[in-house]
Amino acid sequence: MNILEHYLRTDFRLAKINLLAQALYDQANRLVHNYSHALWNTEKVIMITGSEPHHNPSLAIATSLFHDTGVSRGSYKDHAKNGGSLVREIFPVLGYTIEETEESAVAVEQHKTGL
Repeated sequence: MNILEHYLRTDFRLAKINLLAQALYDQANRLVHNYSHALWNTEKVIMITGSEPHHNPSLAIATSLFHDTGVSRGSYKDHAKNGGSLVREIFPVLGYTIEETEESAVAVEQHKTGL
């Protein structure tokens, strides 16, 4: 079992985020910015956050899984903005706080364009 599988088995929110992300990427049916791309990025996020003492990487993992889901809505050029909207719709339903949701949404919105 890899480390992502561990988190998916032990955190119900991440398991749901993962399934929703996979469905959104599958809906978009893109050769790039797809579920495989999100998994690759997520593995890197886990490696980075794993070196942080006493840090729970759950939100970073959820954000990474969702970072390109905006490709399932509208044009590619708007995928970062659309992804942020998806985070704001979905994360609170799964129990993420307002602060966690907003932090994730902003990261998704800014991942393409920077600050």
